[in-house]
Amino acid sequence: LDSGDRVSSGDKKLVVLDAGGVIFKEWVFQPIVDAIAAESILDAQQIKEKFNVTLFNPLMYGDINEADFWVALLSGAGVPYDTENSRWRELARSSTVVLPGAVDSLKVLAESCPVWILSNQYAPWLLAGLEACGANHYLEQVFVSSEMVAKKRDKDCCEQVLKAWKKSYGGKPEN
Repeated sequence: LDSGDRVSSGDKKLVVLDAGGVIFKEWVFQPIVDAIAAESILDAQQIKEKFNVTLFNPLMYGDINEADFWVALLSGAGVPYDTENSRWRELARSSTVVLPGAVDSLKVLAESCPVWILSNQYAPWLLAGLEACGANHYLEQVFVSSEMVAKKRDKDCCEQVLKAWKKSYGGKPEN
């Protein structure tokens, strides 16, 4: 399955979308990087590298928890942190930028068939963004890599989505 793939079982259609680049701006973490850079010994590019390369993938795939993510990122950037890191956690949950017309388009699409999200993301951040913009009202199911412990292109990820299809609609999708 790929972003925007449509599968069907008989006359039942389903659209599976990604969140990044479809509902939200592609790289939703720039506000986090900018805020940390304002207090850091590192520049924004160095923080973005650390964020992407060494920390976000483990968080996104369930290998580390959010508290460990913030401690590693902030300490590595030379930014004071505490055990709660509530300021940073709130920023992460509110940093998504909705693409113009995305929610209206999602509403129209959801009127014709079920819409699911499949995203490589950290669930609490994604779910907060979907709720804040109202997109959650038009999504039948949300599959997030941090909860699935699988990436979008992994066989296990696709199998989990297909199992959910079978549970919801029975049978196997045509394509």
